[in-house]
Amino acid sequence: MGDRARHAADAQAALFRTFREARDAGDVELMAEAALKLPSGQRFGTHPGQVPALVHEAYAAAAESASRSGLAAALARGPSAKARRAARTFLSEQSLIESG
Repeated sequence: MGDRARHAADAQAALFRTFREARDAGDVELMAEAALKLPSGQRFGTHPGQVPALVHEAYAAAAESASRSGLAAALARGPSAKARRAARTFLSEQSLIESG
């Protein structure tokens, strides 16, 4: 892996870590901030449904209209039908939604 790819992978891992830590701490604004940065850094090898699922989780948790509107826009312009299916699969695997 080259320096550029390694840097991108490290940045993406840091965003996932920030999102998880913010979720654990109940920091909805930081969750939203990390979630909005995740799609721009998604690279091959990332579970295809994970990023849209985390953006949706942040949207569901956000109370402030500015955060909700940015997250809603990210969801609206986001995934293709294939990515939506992948997100549903990821959520189901993580027991975040009931399958069906």
